[in-house]
Amino acid sequence: MKYPSIILSLCLLTGVGQAWGKPYYVAPTGDDANPGSLEKPFATLQRAQQAVRQTPGPVYLRGGTYYLPESLVFTPQDSGTKDVPVVYQAWQNECPVISGGVGWTIWTGSLTAMVFS
Repeated sequence: MKYPSIILSLCLLTGVGQAWGKPYYVAPTGDDANPGSLEKPFATLQRAQQAVRQTPGPVYLRGGTYYLPESLVFTPQDSGTKDVPVVYQAWQNECPVISGGVGWTIWTGSLTAMVFS
């Protein structure tokens, strides 16, 4: 019977998400004093950045507009690890907008940082 091995494979795959680390959530209505959970999200990308530097994991942005009061700089420190990469992405079908800048700059050659300002 091949079915038990297929079911076992599917059950093992459901645990794969744990290797992605602790998820963090950000919402315009959040609070940076919150733990960054789905129920109590952070308010700013800067606070999420601080959190993933301590414990890498995906960052989910809830729908709404995020105004940047200053440049947001991503460096290699913000990448996470090979096993637990840091990825910023929209939460499900929501549409986050990052606003407040005059543009963005990427250094050429050896990419060491990305700046949003």
